[in-house]
Amino acid sequence: MKEYSSERFWEDLRNGQFAKMVKESARGKTVQNPEHVYNIMKPLFAEKPDVERVFGIFLDGSNHVIAIEVLAQGSIGSSAVYPREVVKAILRHKATSLVLSHNHPSGDVKPSKQDIELTYRLMLAAAVIDAIVFDHIICGSEYMSMSSDGILDGLRRRVNRVMYEDSL
Repeated sequence: MKEYSSERFWEDLRNGQFAKMVKESARGKTVQNPEHVYNIMKPLFAEKPDVERVFGIFLDGSNHVIAIEVLAQGSIGSSAVYPREVVKAILRHKATSLVLSHNHPSGDVKPSKQDIELTYRLMLAAAVIDAIVFDHIICGSEYMSMSSDGILDGLRRRVNRVMYEDSL
């Protein structure tokens, strides 16, 4: 058997070979917790570590992974995500829910105000089509889960107020 060199490993990481394998191996698996998501996403972010990218992990009604897709790709400090495109992806995959994940190339996983506001807008857009955003995981030198940190609870209350309490 031919030895797998560290040079080959890094080349496969950079050229997306591992990202493809991760996406395929995750399909059909149940998303268990934020750490599980982080471990799935690390090789995908390693493909282009100096670029901020936003992924959607699309789930069926039993929380099995249907697909993992890049929703936006930007520069070192930002990427533009459009709720319309996320809704189209949810419908295309026939997903009932999704987990958002994006990287901070700086390594700092503290969510910015823009990260939180984007999450709210995507939760609102998903709610209109009866889909749920379960979490938003920020990956860097470690990870941060907006659900585990309680941020999503406040955002859900805002979404519910707009969707159900403020209705005509």
